[in-house]
Amino acid sequence: MVAIMRKPPFWMRWRRWRAAAAFVDALFKARIKAGLVDASAADQ
Repeated sequence: MVAIMRKPPFWMRWRRWRAAAAFVDALFKARIKAGLVDASAADQ
């Protein structure tokens, strides 16, 4: 029981991983959106 309490809880690590994944996903979406805008501007 002491060993389990010593480590950070699983849900804490899961929440941190989910936050990091959401941040990376938003970053890629913003980059793709910027790329699409650049492509449409180049077409005009």
